[in-house]
Amino acid sequence: MPADAQIIADHNLAGATIVERGACSILRIEFYSRVQMRSHFHEASGDELRINLELLDRPVVAQGDKAAVANEPAKSTGKPTVRREQTGAPASAQAAIGSIELESSGQEQTLSVYFRHAVAFRVAPAKDARALLIAIAGRTPNSSCKPEMDDAAAASSVPKILGKPGLTPLDIDIADARAAMAKADYDRAIALLTRVTEAGTTKQLAEGLELLGVAQEQKGHLAHARAEYQNYLRQFPKGEGNARVQKRLAALDKREQIKPPPTPAATAAHGTVKLQDRLTATPSAANGGDLRPSLSDDKAPPAQPPDAWTFQQSGSASAYYNLNQGGRDFFVRPNLQNGWDKESINRVYRNSILSLGDYEGEANNPFYRATVHVSASHEKRFTDTEDEARISTLTFEGKHKESGTSLRVGRQTHYGGGVLGRFDGGILTMPVAADWMMRFYGGGPVERANDQPFQFDRAFFGASADYTFSKKLDVGAFVVQQEAGDFLERRAIGAEARYVDDTGYGFGSMDYDVYFGEINSLLGSGTLNFEDKSSLTAMLDYRRSPTLFVSNALQGQVETSLQDLLGRYTTQEIESLARDRTPISTFASISYSRYIQEKLQITGEVTVANMASLPESGGVAATPSTGWDTYTMLQLMATDVLRENDSITGTVRYAATQSAARTLFEASIRMPMSDPNWHVGPSLRLGYAGYTNDHSEEYVIHPMLRTSYNFAQNVQLEFEIGKRWTTRETARGEENETELLLLSGLRYDFNSSR
Repeated sequence: MPADAQIIADHNLAGATIVERGACSILRIEFYSRVQMRSHFHEASGDELRINLELLDRPVVAQGDKAAVANEPAKSTGKPTVRREQTGAPASAQAAIGSIELESSGQEQTLSVYFRHAVAFRVAPAKDARALLIAIAGRTPNSSCKPEMDDAAAASSVPKILGKPGLTPLDIDIADARAAMAKADYDRAIALLTRVTEAGTTKQLAEGLELLGVAQEQKGHLAHARAEYQNYLRQFPKGEGNARVQKRLAALDKREQIKPPPTPAATAAHGTVKLQDRLTATPSAANGGDLRPSLSDDKAPPAQPPDAWTFQQSGSASAYYNLNQGGRDFFVRPNLQNGWDKESINRVYRNSILSLGDYEGEANNPFYRATVHVSASHEKRFTDTEDEARISTLTFEGKHKESGTSLRVGRQTHYGGGVLGRFDGGILTMPVAADWMMRFYGGGPVERANDQPFQFDRAFFGASADYTFSKKLDVGAFVVQQEAGDFLERRAIGAEARYVDDTGYGFGSMDYDVYFGEINSLLGSGTLNFEDKSSLTAMLDYRRSPTLFVSNALQGQVETSLQDLLGRYTTQEIESLARDRTPISTFASISYSRYIQEKLQITGEVTVANMASLPESGGVAATPSTGWDTYTMLQLMATDVLRENDSITGTVRYAATQSAARTLFEASIRMPMSDPNWHVGPSLRLGYAGYTNDHSEEYVIHPMLRTSYNFAQNVQLEFEIGKRWTTRETARGEENETELLLLSGLRYDFNSSR
């Protein structure tokens, strides 16, 4: 029985990056699974942002766990299991991000972004359903600070910046780079212009390449400047710009040959003002001018080779102690005089230290980018169970910048294009035209993170094609095949679509197995945003749960492999058993969220779910249908209630299922302290369940206290303690159970570059 807020070793939170655009910082948070944003709180400013998400993908579970797959969304049980994970906060003085955290309970996820002080922000889904965008304007609201970011895969449909008609974010980057060069801030200019040149074939590419060469030259990186000029001439062999860049390259050759030493007077004269005097301007697309610095006699630093690399690394290391123990009294035997005799037991459900490490290194030169990403964990258990080591991610990726082609190999997680989660293998991504992207996949599925790597007893391969119709609409199609030894496990085709604009967003997908002639999944979800700041979200999910594989036939059998199963059944019988052990799940939900006041939000949700029956076959008993279960939720979120910048959440959930009627009340508060590095959050859960099979009743009281302290910007101490009392009233009498929940740990984040 896991603790309610256990830190987990498997992640959906893939990472976070930030892009600075003047007075606007755009935070991009990425997930491994595709998600649907339902609502967020606060509305537009505060020191905390909480975003309610719904998972669109369901992970493929291990063979031994498939019997535990249920359709119940785990929203209204008396003992909800909440899993928590974190990712490093990108450094930004303007965004002032303290930490980023994701809590998961079934298909529900809550993303929390904590800031070091109150900031203004705006939230929107990214074009990729695996990401969200948050535009952060700092302490002062800025109407032009919008959650928009260029996507290299769809560079021809760059989103526009409101308030600056005709200008795109790439135009703004070029304008900001010019301003930075005028102030001799070449590092910032190079960073901005590198982003422009890596965005693909855009109308800003020529200008970006030339300016990047100029910035590298002024910085003294003559070899880098030469590489950018040569890159320009290769891509733009005609036009006025070609002649100009040829002159720059010739002058650079002459400069490298002469290299006269600087005179003291010349050295003293150089500076911001002198540099501005040496800049001339002619019309350009971004801001009406073209940067043309004249060449000086400055002695440049020693030239670096054209393929010189720069390096950046980031990651985190953390360790958490987790304790969950309790005592229980229960009825064991009838007693003619006293009714029933009781016995009491004490049990340690969890007693362990979980160590987690995440590392990402990146190397760049003007032509290539290479990255390595490792995410692993080890759990030291102080019980009679074995320790466990996991490798969630171990990838190496290389990208050719000019073409946009990339290859990622290793243990990775990917949803989409027919790929169903974690696997050992590779993804080759190739832009084939301005609006077309091809991906090729291959590898072996990984059911558990502690599986040995690269065990290809089951293997798949496939391909997908994505097309960008406009900045609002992307569509894609895929084909995939999976084999297990001599068995064909899965052969599927499918399609996906994603739509995003200011009024809402939607996602749809279909996966059809042509080998079985069955629909594996059919999913549609969408959100509408209204002018009164309310939103309506709906989802319909019809699928085989778990995904239909031939290996599903092993459920309930003594054999552990399909080859062994051939000793008792034919291939056709095994395929029939696989169908019989794979039920159809139907899930539909609708939710509505509205700000009653600026600091008060109400959200309501209704969900219905059904798991179809399974027939008796292969010696496995039939499973009846769950019937239609109903789940309802009403939530209030408010701020500045007891004191300034506090945050209070109250939630009532009700579930009516075939086995029980459950009610759960949850209340939590996040209190600001006098020390801004210290956060305290008490919570309380009260639950009731009435069971239909034996007419028993259950009552749960569960208080919890969580606190965290930031010793430094990159070091956080966390402590959480709680107690849970459960009382069951049965026909035999009353049973009682108590549990102690304790979590304490330290997390360190790092980031460096050279």
